[in-house]
Amino acid sequence: MLLAFDGTMNFSKDVPVYNFDAEIERIDLKALNFYTDTNNLVLSAKITSNITGNTIETLNGNIDVTDMQMAYADTAYNIGDILVYSDVSSSPKQLRLVSDIADVNIIGNYHLQSLPKNILRTVNAFLPSYLVTADKAAPKAKRERKKLYTCKTLGLPQILRIPPP
Repeated sequence: MLLAFDGTMNFSKDVPVYNFDAEIERIDLKALNFYTDTNNLVLSAKITSNITGNTIETLNGNIDVTDMQMAYADTAYNIGDILVYSDVSSSPKQLRLVSDIADVNIIGNYHLQSLPKNILRTVNAFLPSYLVTADKAAPKAKRERKKLYTCKTLGLPQILRIPPP
């Protein structure tokens, strides 16, 4: 792993603060046991973080990931830039993701921990052949929540063929 880090991660207050710039030249997720596939998954990126929060549900601020590259097996992918903005302190809450792959804007009463299942359901509606296990993310009976979200895909590359961890 090759990493340059400049900034602070302050855990001394009730709400941690993450203000830093990092340049990840190479991180092998398989070597770190974050990825169990037989092929290596290597990432590189530049990260700027100006965010606060002590759980995923209380994150406020922005994280900018730029020049992201990924190598899986013998194939290299240029992911490009991923910019994330989160404001959970106002009402309604807002989460915005801007990337070279998709733009997503979510406004309303949502729970970040449930977003992956909701995204799987949405992707499955448009690309059913990519997600064979999306039925596990089927909605359960729950109370009505008002949400407003938009998602604009900008071309999904072959990256969808990489097995999840």
